[in-house]
Amino acid sequence: MAHSYWLTIAAALALLPLPGDGELSAAAEPAAWRQSVTADLRPGDIVFRRGVGPTADAVSLASLSSAGMVAWTHVGIVAQLVKDGPLYVVHAIDDRGVVMDPPERFFSAAESSAGTFVRLGGGEGVARIAMGFVGRAFDASLSLFDHEDFYCTELIFVSMRQAGIRLDIPLRKLPMHEEPVMFPDDLYRVLVAHFRAMLPPTTKTAAE
Repeated sequence: MAHSYWLTIAAALALLPLPGDGELSAAAEPAAWRQSVTADLRPGDIVFRRGVGPTADAVSLASLSSAGMVAWTHVGIVAQLVKDGPLYVVHAIDDRGVVMDPPERFFSAAESSAGTFVRLGGGEGVARIAMGFVGRAFDASLSLFDHEDFYCTELIFVSMRQAGIRLDIPLRKLPMHEEPVMFPDDLYRVLVAHFRAMLPPTTKTAAE
């Protein structure tokens, strides 16, 4: 998500009380979760990370996640160019646009302090659509309704809708921004609630 915009939002919200983040602190301690998560990934999995650095902190602050829940600040989808080939994560990021990175980079210590995934029914079709957007610019305006460029949750939301997966994801109105914004945390909660009823639990976090 856009670096300068989220830093501005964080400044505007700095005086608001932030719910307890004990699980975030606990989640940052073990490193073994990275290997556990990346080893289990399949094409179509929606991957979430708790980023590190000022932009991730600003997104977390703006989302004001509930106490006891890990705040996810970035999202992508696992894709595979050829059958049995290496896996990649398609995601939209502010300094590079829509790109494909190896899972090891997406979940690297330099980029994340916690990670998880949710397995979708029909996720491979969503991944193929998302791959078609690689090379698009980052949507610095954070407009969920302009699909020329993409921010991270917009990319996943639009790809799911084009694949026929239509879910009611909460949107939030933020100060200094006209359009509502979709947060990774809200997308995560809806996906888990919807797909956990259909499939065995497949989410993993650093705290597990």
